[in-house]
This record gives sequence, C-alpha cells and structure tokens, in this order.
Amino acid sequence: MTPHRPRPAAAALAAVLPLLLLASLPALAADRPTWIDGFSGWGGAGGGWVYARVHRGKPEPKPKPGATTYKRLRESVEALELEALSDAIVTVRGVPGQVQAKADDNGFLKIRLPAGMKPGIHQVTLAVATPGYKGVRPTTINVQVWDGAPGLAVISDIDDTLTDSAVTHKLKLLLNTLFRSTWELKTFPNAVRAVTVLSGKHSSFPVRPLVYVSGSPWALHSRISDFFDRTGFPHGAMVLRRYSQESLNPYDFKLPHLREIFAAFPNKKFILLGDSGEKDPEVYAQMRKERPNQVERVYIHLMTKEQPGSTRFAGMTAFKNWVDVSADAEAKGYAAAASITRATGTR
Repeated sequence: MTPHRPRPAAAALAAVLPLLLLASLPALAADRPTWIDGFSGWGGAGGGWVYARVHRGKPEPKPKPGATTYKRLRESVEALELEALSDAIVTVRGVPGQVQAKADDNGFLKIRLPAGMKPGIHQVTLAVATPGYKGVRPTTINVQVWDGAPGLAVISDIDDTLTDSAVTHKLKLLLNTLFRSTWELKTFPNAVRAVTVLSGKHSSFPVRPLVYVSGSPWALHSRISDFFDRTGFPHGAMVLRRYSQESLNPYDFKLPHLREIFAAFPNKKFILLGDSGEKDPEVYAQMRKERPNQVERVYIHLMTKEQPGSTRFAGMTAFKNWVDVSADAEAKGYAAAASITRATGTR
C-alpha cells in the first residue's frame, strides 16, 4: 500500500501556521485602542453634570468644507454608529471627591459635579482604565461653573429654534441629519444676536449661565458645536439625547433635564427659548407651574401655522423674527451687561 502523503498546499500551511500564530501573539496581548468623546458639562451652586462617551477604535477625522454627498453621508453614519465600549472604567481628574467613573452599557458617562464648586472654568480630564484597552489620549472637557448669586440664566432648544432643521417635516429632518455637515447647517437670521444679547459673551463663553437642550443625538454634538463656534453663538453647555437611554418623546426627554438645571441654580430666573414645532411650549409651561418664581420669560419661535395669540402660548412671547426677541429683551432690561461684538450683528 502506498503511504499517505500530505498535499503540497496543506503541508505548506502546516509549516507556516505556527509561525503565523507566534507572530500574532504580541498583537493579541496588546491593549486595544479606545477613545473618549468629551461632550459637555455645566455646574451651578447646587451641582451639575459632565457628559462623555467611551468608544472602541480611534476617533474619525472632522469633516471638511466642500465634501461630496457620499462623503457627508458616510461621515453622518460613522458618527451615529461609533462602537461604544460597554461598562467602561475611566479615571476622573478635576471633580472633587471622584477619581473613577463607570460608563453604562452603551458607553455613556454622566458624572455628577458636587454642589459648592468654585465658580469659573474647571478642566475635567477623563482617561480609559478598562483592562485590555488603551486610550488614544486623555480627554479634557472645559466645564463652566456658575455662582449662586441671584440673576438671569438662559436655556435654549436648538433644532428649529436656532437652526433650520425641519423638525416638523420628518423626511427633511432625516435628510438634513444625514447629508448636512457642520459646514452646511443654517441658523435663522438674527438668532446669534438674540442669544448673545440674552446671555452675554466674553471671549467665546457666555456671561450668564447658558445651556442648550436638544433632542439631537449626542453623536452629532461635534457637528453642532463646531457650527455654533464658527457662527458666533456663545459657547454654552450642551445637553443632547442618549437615544439608547432616553425617551423619543420631546416632553419626556426634556423635562427631567430642565428640572436638574433649575435645581442646580435655585437663585436664578430663567429665560427659555424654544419653538412651536414639538413640545417646547408644554415643557416650559410645566416648569413655570412647578417653579413659577424661576421662570422670567418664555420666547417661542413660530414654526407652525398657529397664531401668536394661541392659548398654547399663554403667558409666552411667540415670534417669527429673532429681531423681535432682541428688541423685547433690551426693552425689558434683559440684555447682558457684557459688551457684544460687532460680529454678532448688534449695534
């Protein structure tokens, strides 16, 4: 009987396989790359929050102006589908009394700031500490903490309040989300000036507490933030939606966040900016019911066919042009004391 002989290809594979396994051992032992997307944060006399998310891999480069439609779509999908590191452990520097935090099962971090922090800009630095993973680099978030003195504060929606997002038209909203980069977002005329009149602006930071609260996904925060900086909006804190954790109903999403913000600023009276497209009037009406002494004024941008005198806007100022908001704010003494640059379109 002729002895069995291995085929040449199989023999070659058998000879090479041990070498391939040996060569792969260092790669298997190496820490896998991760990075932290530092979103935003805010703080008041009663405490605050810092928001971030931990991802596997390396961060994607920021989009550039003039990108093709295909490239814009790919950038949007990549931003929305970044692979999160579940239950990630991170070290924390810059938050009194806290040295470590754990992300949720979708990689989100919501880190509590204690009450009584010194007013000013605080740097909160986060670094990945999960075994088997290595952070590309630590992430530092600049968090503005405000004092507890009486005064005004501002909370504003974003979509269809400040930016023309077509929230009331769901197909247009989807197309705008997927195909518009930060270089193609659009703001309503005079919106920058109105927000700056109300919040003030020193350098890029507001003079008064300013928090943008929007149902846009956190993955798009960089797109929105870059647009705001380039357009001239004051660099307020930002609170967006965790789609894996929070309700898709605008009312149910926004109300808990507004309650947190109001509680952290017990001596502030709020000017609330929103639009008629979804639930801003109802959310703001509820806050006025719960904390009547903390709501100074509500401005609603008319994006529906309703009339300004509609009962839905009872006790609010409904408007179509942001010039009217600036004029009303100045007439009622709401304008911030800090000087406003000519770039914002003020006098």
